[in-house]
Amino acid sequence: MSHVRRVALCVLATIGATACSGGGGGGNGSVAPVGGGDSGGDSGSLAGEALPPINFLADVTTGNGGTSVTGASTDVLFDETFVPTIRVTGRGDIETFDVAPASSYDGFNVYTKGDVVLIANSAAKGLNYTGFGVWAEGDIEAALNNEVANVVNAAGYFGGAETSLPATGTATYAGSATAIEVQLDNNAQGLYTGSMTANVDFAARTISGSMDLTNAAQNASLTITTGDMGLNRNTGRFAGGNFSSSAGHTGFGEGRFFGPEQNEIGGEFTLTGGISTVVGGYGGARTD
Repeated sequence: MSHVRRVALCVLATIGATACSGGGGGGNGSVAPVGGGDSGGDSGSLAGEALPPINFLADVTTGNGGTSVTGASTDVLFDETFVPTIRVTGRGDIETFDVAPASSYDGFNVYTKGDVVLIANSAAKGLNYTGFGVWAEGDIEAALNNEVANVVNAAGYFGGAETSLPATGTATYAGSATAIEVQLDNNAQGLYTGSMTANVDFAARTISGSMDLTNAAQNASLTITTGDMGLNRNTGRFAGGNFSSSAGHTGFGEGRFFGPEQNEIGGEFTLTGGISTVVGGYGGARTD
């Protein structure tokens, strides 16, 4: 088994001794695949076959990252063939993923390069204009030895084909989300994936939504609500500081509408509370 393949199998599914205290609880046993999802039942393990990347229907004109677990401003830049580059303020580009995805997890592609892992939505997620996910940088060798791994940094990201917003009307969106939990001592983390929904009132310039996430390795669950976020009609952006989780985390999130007719949304969030920080990304397609 190649080094890259082993990283994909171990780095996020089996590291971490503690998951978020809210939700489904769980212990520190071995990974327990839960099946289902939209990727052929590979949830709970990073051993699935790599899925096709997104074939964007329009040029990607934005790439955005959130505040990382270390407080750094980050960006993930990518093009229509999904070649992501992670950029961290003060460090420059830390990795460009000009490699094929090594494996998949619950419909997400898993990219590995050096000591960085990036989780990205694939064509299986059904989005045509939006890319989103989460990345982490850390001690790969410890993860390969099934030891608690140190996380240097992590953040969510999103991007796509930008659009402006109408002055009236409403819309609903549904899709997927993924997140990484990192203890404040940078020593334990878990990968969460799940679903998201959002409701938009273009006239009132507001959007709100929620995410239901599961960490299969820890048998834990986490619900995140966004609160009301304000919309910028000209840029298609939205943001809000009232994000909260069922485990007591609070924080900030942002996003943007993508596609010529506000077909999709994508965004990211950073939440802190107790002994951990949760960072992640989400994206969904219009359902109304």
